Amino acid sequence: MEQKTAKKRERKSKLLCYYTNTDSLPNKKHELNMVLSIRKPDIVIITEILPKNCEVMPQEDEFEIPGYNLFSNLNEDNCREEESVCTPSLT
Repeated sequence: MEQKTAKKRERKSKLLCYYTNTDSLPNKKHELNMVLSIRKPDIVIITEILPKNCEVMPQEDEFEIPGYNLFSNLNEDNCREEESVCTPSLT
């Protein structure tokens, strides 16, 4: 009986990642925020965050997700090859 109790107390640490290809993040950000609030992943990886016809480069703060730090490769020269990785903010 003591072994079963000890196993129940043992907490397994797992890293939860969430990956999505948004094919334009700005119009899906509300839905993404809802999914993240339910799943609460440790790391979020998002690809194809820019609109298909990227004439004006969106500002990086448009892609920020509350509670996460944003790391992206967005720049003026790569309107098609973009991705972002978000990790929980420590504050």
